[in-house]
Amino acid sequence: MCLVKGQIVGVGRMCSLNIAAKTFYRFGGPNNGISVHAASPTTRHREVNKLLTVHDDLHSGEISVAKASLNGQWLVTGSIDSTVRLWKFENPTMKLCASLVGHGGWKITCLDISTAFGMIVTGCAQGRVILWDLRTLTFVRRLRHVFKEESGSDVARRPQILTSTSVSINQKNGNIVTLLGTHLSVFDVNGNLLDTENSLGARPSCAIATDCPEWQEQGIVVVTGHVNGEVRFWSLNPSTREMVVRYLMVDREHVTEITSLRATGNERQDTLLVGDKCGKMSICKTVQMENFSSKDLAEVIADLKESRRLTGPAKS
Repeated sequence: MCLVKGQIVGVGRMCSLNIAAKTFYRFGGPNNGISVHAASPTTRHREVNKLLTVHDDLHSGEISVAKASLNGQWLVTGSIDSTVRLWKFENPTMKLCASLVGHGGWKITCLDISTAFGMIVTGCAQGRVILWDLRTLTFVRRLRHVFKEESGSDVARRPQILTSTSVSINQKNGNIVTLLGTHLSVFDVNGNLLDTENSLGARPSCAIATDCPEWQEQGIVVVTGHVNGEVRFWSLNPSTREMVVRYLMVDREHVTEITSLRATGNERQDTLLVGDKCGKMSICKTVQMENFSSKDLAEVIADLKESRRLTGPAKS
């Protein structure tokens, strides 16, 4: 999803937006490639969804996930054959720059790319999450997850029992957010685990990193969507390195599984785009508290207290 002149634009799960070029890639077909379409009207392409180019046989197997870089110059694709490939889009051609192999035959389920930090992060159905160097196009490290048992003891589990659902890069500090099964984790730019949480209420279905710096104690660093339509906002305590739920979206516009989240905004990320399994999309914006009337402010405080009661203690 993205905003174009204040209007929300969204594509399906087998598509990926190239926001800079105002196009989107459709993948997952039997041609093991992608097709490029117009995502919004432009002076050159006035018809939305217009087919622009087709690129066949980009992988030996069906493409399962794709992601364009924010500047629109790069496209990363992952396949059911476990390969990851980096492409440079030179309209109208796709130039192969690298084939990245490290997921041992498991389907690629999620990925993200950051040109600011020169990294690619990929996850597979086995639960393996790998960090790659975008500049040298080489393997950097595998992210090591350590999960907490309900008793509170830390136990390293074999990750193949958990599917990698989401990986997301903070474009300001390079922190990496992963969602493996029901386990939400945050790593720093060097691959060090900061915290993992499993007390997420309803089962999480997707997670994104925001551009908030980790040292901002009250800032939201992670947003999670859940199978029952919940959206939760998380902060990271810089001293204890523990994640806590700051807010639970009270006005529930979505009652089915959240499948897509995007934090956006011009000067700061004050807008959250939410999409669910039924295709419904919504725009959520932050507001300036000083602009509230006394009545509205009292209602907000009451909602926050109710949200805190529903989510339980900040740290369980």
